[in-house]
Amino acid sequence: MNLIHNFLNKFWLNFLFVIGFGNLKHRKKGQNYNFLSDDTIFLKNDLKKTKKFQLFGGIPFEDIYNLFGLVIVSFIVRLYKIDYPESIVFEESHFGKSVSHYIKRSFFLDYDPPLVRLLFAFVGFLCGFDNDWDEEISYIELGIPYVALRFMSVIMGVLIIPIAYLTIKSAGFSKIAAFLVSALLIFENGLVTQGRLILHGSSFLTFTAFTFLMWVKFYTEEKRPFKLWWWVWMTLTGVGLGLTISACLEGFFTMVFIGLLAIKYLWDLLSDLRTSFTQIAKNLFANALCLIVIPIILYIIFFFIHIAILKYGGADELYISPEFRKTLNEYSMDDTPIDVAYDSVITLRHVVTGGYLHSHQIPYPRSQDDDILSLLMHVGDDEDNFWTIRTVKFAESPENTKETQELQEPQESLDWIYDGALIHLEHFETERSLHSNATEAPVSDGEFQKEVSARLFEGFLDTTDLWNVEIVESDKSDPESSERLRAINTKFRLYNHETRCYLFSHFIKLPAWGSDEIEVTCATNANYQNSLWYIETNSHPDLPEDTEMVNYKKIGFLRKFYETIVAMWEYRNERYSDASTSHSPLSWLFLNDGVSFWKDEYEERQIYLFGNPFVWYISTLAVFGFVAAKLGIMILEKRRISNFSTAKAKHFESWAGILFIGWLLHYLPYLLGYGPTHLHYYFPSLYFAILLIGIGFDLLTERLTYKNRIIIAAIFLVTSIYVFTLFSPITYGGPWTRSECNKVKLLNSWKYNCDLYDKDYIEEKEEIIEIDYENSPGSYYTKSPAFLTQVVEAKTTYTTQGMELW
Repeated sequence: MNLIHNFLNKFWLNFLFVIGFGNLKHRKKGQNYNFLSDDTIFLKNDLKKTKKFQLFGGIPFEDIYNLFGLVIVSFIVRLYKIDYPESIVFEESHFGKSVSHYIKRSFFLDYDPPLVRLLFAFVGFLCGFDNDWDEEISYIELGIPYVALRFMSVIMGVLIIPIAYLTIKSAGFSKIAAFLVSALLIFENGLVTQGRLILHGSSFLTFTAFTFLMWVKFYTEEKRPFKLWWWVWMTLTGVGLGLTISACLEGFFTMVFIGLLAIKYLWDLLSDLRTSFTQIAKNLFANALCLIVIPIILYIIFFFIHIAILKYGGADELYISPEFRKTLNEYSMDDTPIDVAYDSVITLRHVVTGGYLHSHQIPYPRSQDDDILSLLMHVGDDEDNFWTIRTVKFAESPENTKETQELQEPQESLDWIYDGALIHLEHFETERSLHSNATEAPVSDGEFQKEVSARLFEGFLDTTDLWNVEIVESDKSDPESSERLRAINTKFRLYNHETRCYLFSHFIKLPAWGSDEIEVTCATNANYQNSLWYIETNSHPDLPEDTEMVNYKKIGFLRKFYETIVAMWEYRNERYSDASTSHSPLSWLFLNDGVSFWKDEYEERQIYLFGNPFVWYISTLAVFGFVAAKLGIMILEKRRISNFSTAKAKHFESWAGILFIGWLLHYLPYLLGYGPTHLHYYFPSLYFAILLIGIGFDLLTERLTYKNRIIIAAIFLVTSIYVFTLFSPITYGGPWTRSECNKVKLLNSWKYNCDLYDKDYIEEKEEIIEIDYENSPGSYYTKSPAFLTQVVEAKTTYTTQGMELW
């Protein structure tokens, strides 16, 4: 039992924290355990070489040739047929619309921070693009510079290759391992597909890879703290974090990863008695400045640019507050009288949705007596948004009677509306009253929500038309707004005594007969926020000329920044709630399926996001291999069978553990239920797993000769290229045969469509032929060489089957 207890104790201690960073040591005088030990076989003191043999950042010239070749090959692989197809692929329209919004400066929301979309917009601006982005029209017809926009993704995708190479070299491993890792990334089908389309994935992955490289470079300077390059690399790590979190919300996983590395770095300093507490405090300050403050500043800067550009209204403007909206150029609302009295004509606005209480002059389908009531989400002066606040005469409390009440004649003097007042709202255009029906709501659950409508009774009104004003929130700078209705400053609820419910709304839409506008109901168990209303505009003929006016308060950038962040989360949650989650994160490890990006049944082409199975399975094997090796080492050390405390062993173990933690922190959130589970969300983890292949290669081949190591690496490379070419038709949207497609479809879960392809020909050709058709020569082409041969040989009468007029 003691053995088991001790094993579990060490297992959790190492696995949850130290597995990625090496073993914790007791604080002993003179000990300083580093990731980069001087006596490792692959670390050859590159940073100590003469400067004339190095480039910026300590890159030896001997690596420049490798990097140059890898970059050229990567460009060729990713630029191949970059202009095909000319139609929208996957979510290109989503990012393309962002480009259009930025150039037209119209407000919009998105589910990620704005950095990548700003980059696309900059490219679009340089290319002179100024049209709307229409999903139904091809790029050529719209004049969209789609090749230039795709080229930006190509550049970002290519940058991953030298970054991976330098990461492996900077961590102290061989050129062969670095070259192998980079080559595997070049010929990974999924990364190629993502990295040549108008998508944000390749940019996000590049920023993630750059951040990790900068941390590795910083760690090589750990023996020279507070020197120039120590500060340069740590600052660039913070810059990388800022770029990563500004490109995608998942970048915060990278921030947690680097944060743990920083904690381990400080812990190592604490374990070295040669390091004073003053130095530790200075290191703590430097880490906080570079890894927290700088990323947050960059994050805010990119949102500042985003908000500064969007000066006009747009489709998503109702997700922001009226105060924010007022800063958009065309929405400078005039001041309105603040005092609200009976017989005031008002517009009533819903707090949560921002919609205006609106009545169509169209009846509900079930009844010709009740006009449809809804929220109009369009901003502007619509005549059907105006209501008149009326009062009534009544002899007894409305909750105790169902008798009809007489209408009150208009007031001769101003009479303010106080908290608890009983009112009815009369539609200004139709003179119909806001009415709560006993019938169930048209869309929502009828048990708790009742239908509301605009109903007309000549000369009298029903008690179901009476609403009790409950003031619940007010502006602290306007004390009177807590006692009586005041425009903009007072938020209130409307309670119907007869049906015992609150006027309520949400984001649920009415069917087509309601013009797809937002449903309004009367809810018995109304959510507090969804039953809040306020008066936006107000007018009354008896108000004096010098009456007090009010408008929305001016807000600054920080308020806009906060609102944008909140709206972004709401937008993201709505999108993810509707997203398909058919792929289990566990299936990512074994490449059980991909994602259909584009398909053209006429041309018999498809683009399918799918990984290189060879690279994918080797990377998964590297992850599981590390876990198994780590557990084995822990057991052997616990049993004192073997000791793995040499500098070389610690070097391999520490860096492999770091990459494993990087893989885990980018994968675990999805395993725990975060967000959608499409395959491309695994790519950051895949990157760290492929880096782990390089470390595993060096570990397993360290005792072999240089020539044999080259041969093994070449076998890996050739195999990955061969498998890449097998699946290249669905990577590039190229021609394929049904039989060839089925041959490489090894698993039934791989859902790319082989039935799409013509089984009779291998590649599409356009050939011009001359045939004798009733002694009149004509030029035609056919897609099928087999059919072409039949026509030419038979000299038969021309038929339209399989042929088109040239």
